[in-house]
Amino acid sequence: MLKRFILPLALSLTIAQAALAGSLVDGIYSSNLGYQITPPSGWIKFDASTVNALQRQAPHNLKNVNFSRVDVVFYPPFDTQDTSLQADIKRTDALKAAQAPPPAPQPPDPPPFSPSISVMVLRHAPTSNTTDVAKAYAEAMKKEVKGLADYASSFKISKSTFDTVNGQDVFQFIIEYTTKGRGIRVEQTLFMQNATSIVVTCTSDTNEYMQPQDWCSRTVASLRQ
Repeated sequence: MLKRFILPLALSLTIAQAALAGSLVDGIYSSNLGYQITPPSGWIKFDASTVNALQRQAPHNLKNVNFSRVDVVFYPPFDTQDTSLQADIKRTDALKAAQAPPPAPQPPDPPPFSPSISVMVLRHAPTSNTTDVAKAYAEAMKKEVKGLADYASSFKISKSTFDTVNGQDVFQFIIEYTTKGRGIRVEQTLFMQNATSIVVTCTSDTNEYMQPQDWCSRTVASLRQ
């Protein structure tokens, strides 16, 4: 599902740059494609370096992310089990005292849907002083969902505007739709530069409220190039 709302722009307006794994240090993600972004505290980094380890336990709506195009995805943890070294030692000591072998921790079943933030870097930025990009983007989205009967009838564009974030020209786009009884909101921000563009996409369930409420806008505003 995620790729349906990232790729139309890349395919119809420009070309996605090959994704490379980055690093998450002290809460800041540094991409090898030349940007930094700060996801919500504690969110999981899902990219080319972690896909093999996390794909089985990734939320179902994120299992088919194409990391040859998408640079990174962040999503909130859903495992409440304490996996720290201290917790492991405590469990092992307790089981030894009971003369029983320590059981292997069992990961929880991944949820069917999770909110997420994804980042894609695009080659060749569109011109920022015209509304042509906004029109082309909206038309690409409409065309993309035209044949998808499960949510095409509920698809609506609630925002399609130019703005500035941290002094950078951006195009912001919001769509909403319903699929399998779930209301989905997709917020995309396109940072337009001379040589490249960066697309930050936030996807959420309209009936689930993440804290803090500005998790998406705060992450978008943290982007530095």
